[in-house]
Amino acid sequence: MPPERMKNCSIISNCVYDKQALIGIAKRWFRENGEPPTSLDWAISGSLPSPTTVKKYFGSWNNLIKEAGFNPRPQYGNSYKNMRLLFDTLTDKINEEDEYC
Repeated sequence: MPPERMKNCSIISNCVYDKQALIGIAKRWFRENGEPPTSLDWAISGSLPSPTTVKKYFGSWNNLIKEAGFNPRPQYGNSYKNMRLLFDTLTDKINEEDEYC
């Protein structure tokens, strides 16, 4: 998928991704953020394919990370730290939207 099409894709637009497109998105994330994405990163971004889509094509999140040429991070499951990060991020997004209403 050409990068310009991926840029316009969102959960709402129901874009169709393939393995190469997902690998490309993971590599772009790395270039922009300095580290490979986590499934939590993608889930809270709101503009990337869901972690479920990644698992559909790769079987697991870490398989995507490996195929993109990165070392997977240790798996921690649904730890308190990840839950807290998600809560804080969502709270920040809600507060940002309130500022513009």
